[in-house]
Amino acid sequence: MSGAKARLAAAQLIMTVLEERRTLDEALAQTETFDRLNGSDRGFARAMASAALRQLGRIDLGLAPFLDRPLDTAPPPSRALLRIGAAQAWLLETPDHAVVGETVSAAKLWPRAQRATGFLNAVLRKVVANRETFDAAPM
Repeated sequence: MSGAKARLAAAQLIMTVLEERRTLDEALAQTETFDRLNGSDRGFARAMASAALRQLGRIDLGLAPFLDRPLDTAPPPSRALLRIGAAQAWLLETPDHAVVGETVSAAKLWPRAQRATGFLNAVLRKVVANRETFDAAPM
């Protein structure tokens, strides 16, 4: 469960930065789910959020082939979780089963994302199986 909570915190950090126009430092100070994490979960949440934000454009380009519609039409919680999942798979070399399973579990913990679990599962399975889309995206 702590893996899912770290991913939830990372997604909420990304949403705070992108949707509320806060800096990552402000988001780290304001996000309750992050504040409740300890030790390595806290570090992993920060690493996921940092990696996703640093490579945001490239991640979004890499995700595009797996989506029926543009990423920006997805609800913000779904976008954040997809970006966290892609950062884990493509940048942090997280095991595939953890990328999919724990990120979907994070969606189940987040009322705003619970309805998207099937969508997240399907897209993240494609993400872990197709690194080439990320590698081909311009830096």
